[in-house]
Amino acid sequence: MVKQIENKKENLVFGRVVDRRNRPLANLLVQAYDRDMRSEELLGECSTDRDGKYEIEWSQSQLSGKERGTADIAVKVLTREKKTPLFASDMDAVRFNASPREEINITIETAIQPEVVEYDYILKQVTYLADRVAVAELQEGKENRDITFLSRETEIPAGKIEHLVVAHRLQAASKIDAAFFYALLRKNTILKNDFIQSLHARLVIDINADIQTLLYDAALTDVKIIQRDVQAAAKELIVPASTAREWKRNVELLQQYRTKAEEYYKNEHRRKVLNIVSRFVLENKINEMGKIFEENKNDPNAFLKKITDESFFQSDVKAAQAKTSLALGELLGFDDHIISQISESQKIKKPEDVKKLAKLNKVAWKKELTAAADKMDLAGKPLNKKLIDLHASSIVRKMEKAYPTMAFTAQ
Repeated sequence: MVKQIENKKENLVFGRVVDRRNRPLANLLVQAYDRDMRSEELLGECSTDRDGKYEIEWSQSQLSGKERGTADIAVKVLTREKKTPLFASDMDAVRFNASPREEINITIETAIQPEVVEYDYILKQVTYLADRVAVAELQEGKENRDITFLSRETEIPAGKIEHLVVAHRLQAASKIDAAFFYALLRKNTILKNDFIQSLHARLVIDINADIQTLLYDAALTDVKIIQRDVQAAAKELIVPASTAREWKRNVELLQQYRTKAEEYYKNEHRRKVLNIVSRFVLENKINEMGKIFEENKNDPNAFLKKITDESFFQSDVKAAQAKTSLALGELLGFDDHIISQISESQKIKKPEDVKKLAKLNKVAWKKELTAAADKMDLAGKPLNKKLIDLHASSIVRKMEKAYPTMAFTAQ
Protein backbone atom coordinates (compact mmCIF):
# COMPACT_ATOMS: atom_id res chain seq x y z
CA MET A 1 0.00 0.00 0.00
CA VAL A 2 2.82 2.38 0.94
CA LYS A 3 4.55 1.59 -2.37
CA GLN A 4 1.35 2.40 -4.33
CA ILE A 5 1.08 5.78 -2.64
CA GLU A 6 4.76 6.46 -3.41
CA ASN A 7 4.25 5.61 -7.10
CA LYS A 8 1.40 8.12 -7.36
CA LYS A 9 3.34 10.89 -5.67
CA GLU A 10 4.03 13.73 -8.11
CA ASN A 11 7.56 14.96 -8.64
CA LEU A 12 8.50 18.27 -10.20
CA VAL A 13 11.07 19.48 -12.70
CA PHE A 14 11.02 23.26 -12.97
CA GLY A 15 13.15 26.19 -14.01
CA ARG A 16 13.53 29.09 -16.37
CA VAL A 17 14.59 29.33 -20.01
CA VAL A 18 16.49 32.48 -21.05
CA ASP A 19 18.69 33.71 -23.87
CA ARG A 20 22.33 34.75 -23.63
CA ARG A 21 21.30 38.16 -22.29
CA ASN A 22 19.20 36.55 -19.56
CA ARG A 23 15.96 37.59 -21.27
CA PRO A 24 13.05 35.18 -20.73
CA LEU A 25 12.02 33.02 -23.68
CA ALA A 26 8.29 32.37 -23.85
CA ASN A 27 6.27 29.79 -25.77
CA LEU A 28 9.03 27.19 -26.09
CA LEU A 29 8.40 23.48 -25.57
CA VAL A 30 10.30 21.95 -22.64
CA GLN A 31 10.45 18.17 -22.26
CA ALA A 32 11.70 16.17 -19.28
CA TYR A 33 13.08 12.67 -19.86
CA ASP A 34 14.18 9.75 -17.72
CA ARG A 35 17.60 8.98 -19.17
CA ASP A 36 18.83 5.39 -19.49
CA MET A 37 22.24 4.37 -20.82
CA ARG A 38 21.27 4.39 -24.50
CA SER A 39 17.64 5.43 -24.43
CA GLU A 40 15.29 7.86 -22.77
CA GLU A 41 11.63 7.98 -21.81
CA LEU A 42 9.44 11.09 -21.88
CA LEU A 43 8.12 12.02 -18.42
CA GLY A 44 6.25 15.17 -19.39
CA GLU A 45 6.33 18.45 -21.27
CA CYS A 46 5.00 21.99 -21.10
CA SER A 47 5.44 25.43 -22.66
CA THR A 48 7.40 28.26 -21.09
CA ASP A 49 5.32 31.21 -19.90
CA ARG A 50 6.00 34.89 -20.56
CA ASP A 51 8.69 34.84 -17.83
CA GLY A 52 10.40 31.85 -19.42
CA LYS A 53 9.30 29.60 -16.55
CA TYR A 54 8.22 25.98 -16.86
CA GLU A 55 6.99 23.22 -14.54
CA ILE A 56 6.72 19.52 -15.42
CA GLU A 57 5.14 17.03 -13.02
CA TRP A 58 5.86 13.31 -13.16
CA SER A 59 5.31 10.24 -11.00
CA GLN A 60 7.40 7.23 -10.01
CA SER A 61 4.98 4.94 -11.84
CA GLN A 62 6.29 6.31 -15.15
CA LEU A 63 9.74 4.81 -14.56
CA SER A 64 10.38 1.58 -16.43
CA GLY A 65 14.17 1.30 -16.57
CA LYS A 66 16.59 -0.42 -14.19
CA GLU A 67 17.12 2.57 -11.90
CA ARG A 68 16.98 1.99 -8.20
CA GLY A 69 13.63 3.73 -7.68
CA THR A 70 14.76 7.13 -8.91
CA ALA A 71 14.90 8.93 -12.25
CA ASP A 72 17.89 10.34 -14.09
CA ILE A 73 16.47 13.61 -15.44
CA ALA A 74 17.46 15.11 -18.79
CA VAL A 75 15.79 18.10 -20.40
CA LYS A 76 15.20 19.20 -23.99
CA VAL A 77 13.93 22.51 -25.36
CA LEU A 78 12.28 22.79 -28.79
CA THR A 79 10.29 25.32 -30.77
CA ARG A 80 6.55 24.73 -30.52
CA GLU A 81 5.72 25.00 -34.20
CA LYS A 82 8.29 22.84 -35.99
CA LYS A 83 9.84 21.14 -32.95
CA THR A 84 13.28 22.48 -33.87
CA PRO A 85 15.80 21.38 -31.19
CA LEU A 86 17.29 24.28 -29.23
CA PHE A 87 18.80 22.52 -26.22
CA ALA A 88 19.38 19.01 -24.88
CA SER A 89 21.08 17.96 -21.64
CA ASP A 90 24.37 16.20 -22.31
CA MET A 91 25.52 13.32 -20.10
CA ASP A 92 27.34 15.65 -17.72
CA ALA A 93 24.16 17.70 -17.18
CA VAL A 94 21.85 14.74 -16.39
CA ARG A 95 20.45 14.86 -12.85
CA PHE A 96 21.20 11.30 -11.75
CA ASN A 97 19.04 9.88 -8.95
CA ALA A 98 16.91 13.01 -9.08
CA SER A 99 15.23 14.40 -5.99
CA PRO A 100 11.44 14.99 -5.93
CA ARG A 101 12.05 18.63 -6.90
CA GLU A 102 14.71 19.46 -9.45
CA GLU A 103 15.37 23.02 -10.63
CA ILE A 104 16.98 23.07 -14.06
CA ASN A 105 17.59 26.51 -15.55
CA ILE A 106 18.49 26.66 -19.23
CA THR A 107 20.26 29.23 -21.40
CA ILE A 108 19.66 29.06 -25.14
CA GLU A 109 22.89 30.14 -26.81
CA THR A 110 21.66 30.31 -30.41
CA ALA A 111 19.30 32.87 -31.92
CA ILE A 112 15.78 31.52 -32.29
CA GLN A 113 14.34 32.05 -35.74
CA PRO A 114 10.57 32.63 -35.99
CA GLU A 115 8.68 29.73 -37.55
CA VAL A 116 5.20 31.22 -37.89
CA VAL A 117 4.02 34.60 -39.14
CA GLU A 118 3.48 36.71 -36.05
CA TYR A 119 0.53 38.67 -37.44
CA ASP A 120 -1.32 35.53 -38.54
CA TYR A 121 -0.65 33.75 -35.25
CA ILE A 122 -1.81 36.62 -33.04
CA LEU A 123 -4.85 37.30 -35.23
CA LYS A 124 -5.87 33.64 -35.00
CA GLN A 125 -5.50 33.54 -31.21
CA VAL A 126 -7.24 36.85 -30.60
CA THR A 127 -10.09 36.18 -33.04
CA TYR A 128 -10.81 32.83 -31.41
CA LEU A 129 -10.88 34.19 -27.85
CA ALA A 130 -12.67 37.44 -28.72
CA ASP A 131 -15.47 35.38 -30.26
CA ARG A 132 -18.14 37.81 -31.50
CA VAL A 133 -16.21 40.97 -30.63
CA ALA A 134 -14.45 42.33 -33.73
CA VAL A 135 -10.72 42.96 -33.37
CA ALA A 136 -11.14 46.69 -34.06
CA GLU A 137 -13.71 46.91 -31.25
CA LEU A 138 -11.51 45.48 -28.50
CA GLN A 139 -11.05 47.83 -25.56
CA GLU A 140 -8.85 48.43 -22.54
CA GLY A 141 -10.44 50.51 -19.80
CA LYS A 142 -12.30 50.35 -16.51
CA GLU A 143 -15.36 48.72 -18.05
CA ASN A 144 -13.69 46.27 -20.44
CA ARG A 145 -10.11 45.06 -19.99
CA ASP A 146 -10.02 43.06 -23.21
CA ILE A 147 -6.30 43.50 -23.87
CA THR A 148 -5.33 42.42 -20.36
CA PHE A 149 -7.50 39.31 -20.62
CA LEU A 150 -6.21 38.34 -24.05
CA SER A 151 -2.58 38.96 -23.15
CA ARG A 152 -2.75 36.84 -20.01
CA GLU A 153 -4.75 34.08 -21.66
CA THR A 154 -2.48 33.79 -24.72
CA GLU A 155 0.76 34.96 -23.08
CA ILE A 156 1.22 37.33 -26.01
CA PRO A 157 2.66 40.75 -25.03
CA ALA A 158 -0.11 43.32 -24.63
CA GLY A 159 1.70 45.77 -26.92
CA LYS A 160 1.49 43.38 -29.87
CA ILE A 161 -2.24 42.83 -29.31
CA GLU A 162 -2.77 46.60 -29.14
CA HIS A 163 -0.90 47.01 -32.42
CA LEU A 164 -3.19 44.38 -33.94
CA VAL A 165 -6.25 46.33 -32.77
CA VAL A 166 -4.88 49.67 -34.03
CA ALA A 167 -3.98 48.08 -37.39
CA HIS A 168 -7.55 46.87 -37.82
CA ARG A 169 -8.93 50.28 -36.86
CA LEU A 170 -6.69 51.87 -39.47
CA GLN A 171 -7.94 49.33 -41.99
CA ALA A 172 -11.54 50.23 -41.14
CA ALA A 173 -10.75 53.92 -41.63
CA SER A 174 -8.82 53.54 -44.89
CA LYS A 175 -9.65 50.16 -46.49
CA ILE A 176 -5.90 49.45 -46.51
CA ASP A 177 -4.71 46.01 -45.36
CA ALA A 178 -4.37 45.66 -41.58
CA ALA A 179 -1.21 43.56 -42.00
CA PHE A 180 0.43 46.52 -43.79
CA PHE A 181 -0.29 48.80 -40.83
CA TYR A 182 0.79 46.08 -38.39
CA ALA A 183 4.19 46.03 -40.09
CA LEU A 184 4.52 49.81 -39.71
CA LEU A 185 3.50 49.66 -36.05
CA ARG A 186 5.81 46.78 -35.15
CA LYS A 187 8.77 48.40 -36.92
CA ASN A 188 8.05 51.77 -35.25
CA THR A 189 7.87 53.33 -38.72
CA ILE A 190 5.38 56.02 -37.73
CA LEU A 191 7.11 56.69 -34.42
CA LYS A 192 10.36 57.29 -36.28
CA ASN A 193 8.81 60.24 -38.11
CA ASP A 194 10.43 63.56 -37.31
CA PHE A 195 8.19 64.59 -34.42
CA ILE A 196 9.18 68.21 -34.89
CA GLN A 197 7.61 68.18 -38.32
CA SER A 198 4.44 66.43 -37.11
CA LEU A 199 4.09 68.94 -34.25
CA HIS A 200 4.02 66.33 -31.50
CA ALA A 201 6.21 63.68 -29.96
CA ARG A 202 4.75 60.22 -30.25
CA LEU A 203 6.47 58.10 -27.62
CA VAL A 204 3.99 55.24 -27.82
CA ILE A 205 1.22 54.02 -30.10
CA ASP A 206 -1.37 52.05 -28.19
CA ILE A 207 -5.06 51.25 -28.25
CA ASN A 208 -5.88 54.84 -27.23
CA ALA A 209 -4.19 56.39 -30.28
CA ASP A 210 -6.29 58.76 -32.39
CA ILE A 211 -6.78 56.83 -35.62
CA GLN A 212 -7.27 59.82 -37.93
CA THR A 213 -4.01 61.57 -36.97
CA LEU A 214 -2.22 58.23 -37.01
CA LEU A 215 -3.43 57.67 -40.57
CA TYR A 216 -2.24 61.16 -41.51
CA ASP A 217 1.18 60.50 -39.95
CA ALA A 218 1.46 57.30 -41.98
CA ALA A 219 0.51 59.18 -45.15
CA LEU A 220 3.29 61.71 -44.54
CA THR A 221 5.95 59.06 -43.94
CA ASP A 222 8.76 58.72 -46.49
CA VAL A 223 7.79 56.04 -49.02
CA LYS A 224 11.31 54.58 -49.05
CA ILE A 225 11.17 54.09 -45.27
CA ILE A 226 7.79 52.39 -45.58
CA GLN A 227 9.11 50.04 -48.27
CA ARG A 228 12.20 49.19 -46.23
CA ASP A 229 10.29 48.52 -43.00
CA VAL A 230 7.50 46.48 -44.60
CA GLN A 231 10.02 44.29 -46.41
CA ALA A 232 12.02 43.87 -43.20
CA ALA A 233 8.85 42.92 -41.30
CA ALA A 234 8.06 40.23 -43.88
CA LYS A 235 11.62 38.90 -43.75
CA GLU A 236 11.38 38.67 -39.95
CA LEU A 237 8.02 36.84 -40.27
CA ILE A 238 6.20 39.66 -38.51
CA VAL A 239 3.77 39.85 -41.43
CA PRO A 240 3.09 37.53 -44.41
CA ALA A 241 5.33 37.68 -47.48
CA SER A 242 2.31 38.88 -49.46
CA THR A 243 2.34 42.12 -47.45
CA ALA A 244 5.82 42.90 -48.76
CA ARG A 245 4.80 42.07 -52.31
CA GLU A 246 1.80 44.41 -52.06
CA TRP A 247 3.57 47.30 -50.33
CA LYS A 248 3.37 49.57 -53.38
CA ARG A 249 -0.39 49.12 -53.79
CA ASN A 250 -0.95 49.89 -50.12
CA VAL A 251 1.29 52.95 -50.27
CA GLU A 252 -0.62 54.25 -53.30
CA LEU A 253 -3.85 53.92 -51.32
CA LEU A 254 -2.19 55.64 -48.37
CA GLN A 255 -1.01 58.55 -50.52
CA GLN A 256 -4.65 59.49 -51.12
CA TYR A 257 -4.60 60.91 -47.59
CA ARG A 258 -1.44 62.96 -48.03
CA THR A 259 -3.15 66.21 -49.10
CA LYS A 260 -5.62 65.97 -46.23
CA ALA A 261 -2.74 65.26 -43.86
CA GLU A 262 -0.79 68.31 -45.03
CA GLU A 263 -3.88 70.50 -44.68
CA TYR A 264 -4.59 69.08 -41.23
CA TYR A 265 -1.10 69.85 -39.94
CA LYS A 266 -1.13 73.28 -41.54
CA ASN A 267 -4.24 74.15 -39.53
CA GLU A 268 -2.97 72.24 -36.50
CA HIS A 269 0.19 74.35 -36.47
CA ARG A 270 -1.83 77.57 -36.26
CA ARG A 271 -4.04 76.10 -33.55
CA LYS A 272 -1.03 75.13 -31.46
CA VAL A 273 0.47 78.60 -31.91
CA LEU A 274 -2.86 80.12 -30.90
CA ASN A 275 -3.05 77.84 -27.87
CA ILE A 276 0.40 78.86 -26.61
CA VAL A 277 -0.04 82.59 -27.16
CA SER A 278 -3.53 82.65 -25.60
CA ARG A 279 -2.01 81.71 -22.24
CA PHE A 280 -0.19 85.01 -22.07
CA VAL A 281 -2.50 87.55 -23.75
CA LEU A 282 -4.96 89.96 -22.18
CA GLU A 283 -8.36 88.36 -21.62
CA ASN A 284 -10.16 90.92 -23.78
CA LYS A 285 -7.86 90.09 -26.72
CA ILE A 286 -8.79 86.39 -27.00
CA ASN A 287 -11.81 86.99 -29.27
CA GLU A 288 -9.70 89.22 -31.50
CA MET A 289 -7.11 86.46 -31.79
CA GLY A 290 -9.83 84.05 -32.93
CA LYS A 291 -10.85 86.52 -35.62
CA ILE A 292 -7.24 86.86 -36.81
CA PHE A 293 -7.02 83.06 -36.90
CA GLU A 294 -9.92 82.89 -39.37
CA GLU A 295 -8.77 85.85 -41.46
CA ASN A 296 -5.24 84.52 -42.02
CA LYS A 297 -5.84 80.85 -42.80
CA ASN A 298 -3.65 80.98 -45.87
CA ASP A 299 -0.95 83.31 -44.54
CA PRO A 300 0.76 81.75 -41.50
CA ASN A 301 3.46 84.42 -41.32
CA ALA A 302 0.92 87.25 -41.15
CA PHE A 303 -1.04 85.30 -38.54
CA LEU A 304 2.03 84.84 -36.36
CA LYS A 305 3.11 88.47 -36.69
CA LYS A 306 -0.31 89.82 -35.73
CA ILE A 307 -0.94 87.65 -32.67
CA THR A 308 2.51 88.36 -31.21
CA ASP A 309 2.04 92.12 -31.43
CA GLU A 310 2.94 93.85 -28.13
CA SER A 311 -0.61 95.25 -27.78
CA PHE A 312 -1.96 91.76 -27.09
CA PHE A 313 0.00 91.30 -23.88
CA GLN A 314 -0.33 92.63 -20.37
CA SER A 315 3.40 93.32 -20.08
CA ASP A 316 6.71 92.99 -21.86
CA VAL A 317 7.46 89.96 -19.66
CA LYS A 318 4.30 88.18 -20.85
CA ALA A 319 5.13 89.00 -24.45
CA ALA A 320 8.64 87.59 -24.02
CA GLN A 321 7.27 84.42 -22.41
CA ALA A 322 4.86 83.87 -25.30
CA LYS A 323 7.55 84.41 -27.94
CA THR A 324 9.98 82.14 -26.08
CA SER A 325 7.42 79.34 -25.88
CA LEU A 326 6.67 79.75 -29.57
CA ALA A 327 10.36 79.61 -30.48
CA LEU A 328 10.77 76.42 -28.45
CA GLY A 329 7.63 74.97 -30.00
CA GLU A 330 8.91 75.57 -33.52
CA LEU A 331 12.20 73.86 -32.72
CA LEU A 332 11.07 71.05 -30.44
CA GLY A 333 7.49 70.30 -31.42
CA PHE A 334 4.49 71.74 -29.62
CA ASP A 335 4.44 69.40 -26.65
CA ASP A 336 3.84 71.20 -23.35
CA HIS A 337 5.90 68.74 -21.31
CA ILE A 338 8.95 69.08 -23.54
CA ILE A 339 8.71 72.88 -23.73
CA SER A 340 8.31 73.09 -19.95
CA GLN A 341 11.19 70.69 -19.28
CA ILE A 342 13.62 72.52 -21.57
CA SER A 343 12.59 75.99 -20.36
CA GLU A 344 13.20 75.06 -16.73
CA SER A 345 16.33 72.92 -17.01
CA GLN A 346 18.15 75.17 -19.51
CA LYS A 347 16.83 78.45 -18.07
CA ILE A 348 15.34 79.68 -21.33
CA LYS A 349 13.67 83.00 -20.45
CA LYS A 350 13.85 85.03 -23.66
CA PRO A 351 13.58 84.18 -27.38
CA GLU A 352 17.28 84.90 -27.85
CA ASP A 353 18.11 82.29 -25.18
CA VAL A 354 16.88 79.52 -27.46
CA LYS A 355 20.11 79.50 -29.47
CA LYS A 356 21.94 78.29 -26.34
CA LEU A 357 20.28 74.92 -26.89
CA ALA A 358 22.57 74.36 -29.88
CA LYS A 359 25.33 73.62 -27.36
CA LEU A 360 23.55 70.47 -26.19
CA ASN A 361 24.79 67.22 -27.70
CA LYS A 362 22.80 64.06 -28.36
CA VAL A 363 23.42 62.63 -24.87
CA ALA A 364 22.13 65.82 -23.24
CA TRP A 365 19.01 65.84 -25.43
CA LYS A 366 18.30 62.20 -24.58
CA LYS A 367 18.43 63.14 -20.91
CA GLU A 368 16.06 66.09 -21.42
CA LEU A 369 13.57 64.10 -23.51
CA THR A 370 13.57 61.25 -21.01
CA ALA A 371 12.84 63.70 -18.20
CA ALA A 372 10.00 65.21 -20.23
CA ALA A 373 8.60 61.77 -21.07
CA ASP A 374 8.49 60.90 -17.37
CA LYS A 375 5.88 63.64 -17.00
CA MET A 376 3.77 62.42 -19.91
CA ASP A 377 0.84 60.07 -19.60
CA LEU A 378 2.05 56.97 -21.43
CA ALA A 379 -0.79 54.84 -20.04
CA GLY A 380 1.63 52.69 -18.09
CA LYS A 381 3.68 51.83 -21.19
CA PRO A 382 7.47 51.58 -20.91
CA LEU A 383 9.43 54.40 -22.51
CA ASN A 384 10.75 53.51 -25.94
CA LYS A 385 14.45 54.25 -25.50
CA LYS A 386 15.23 53.71 -29.18
CA LEU A 387 12.69 56.37 -30.03
CA ILE A 388 14.20 58.86 -27.59
CA ASP A 389 17.53 58.24 -29.33
CA LEU A 390 16.00 59.01 -32.73
CA HIS A 391 14.31 62.17 -31.47
CA ALA A 392 17.52 63.38 -29.84
CA SER A 393 19.40 62.95 -33.13
CA SER A 394 16.63 64.80 -34.96
CA ILE A 395 16.82 67.79 -32.61
CA VAL A 396 20.62 67.97 -32.82
CA ARG A 397 20.41 68.10 -36.63
CA LYS A 398 17.76 70.80 -36.52
CA MET A 399 19.79 72.87 -34.03
CA GLU A 400 22.89 72.57 -36.20
CA LYS A 401 20.90 73.85 -39.15
CA ALA A 402 19.24 76.70 -37.23
CA TYR A 403 22.32 77.82 -35.27
CA PRO A 404 25.41 76.46 -37.08
CA THR A 405 27.93 78.81 -35.45
CA MET A 406 26.77 78.07 -31.90
CA ALA A 407 26.63 74.32 -32.59
CA PHE A 408 30.12 74.33 -34.14
CA THR A 409 31.59 76.27 -31.19
CA ALA A 410 30.14 73.71 -28.77
CA GLN A 411 31.88 70.77 -30.48
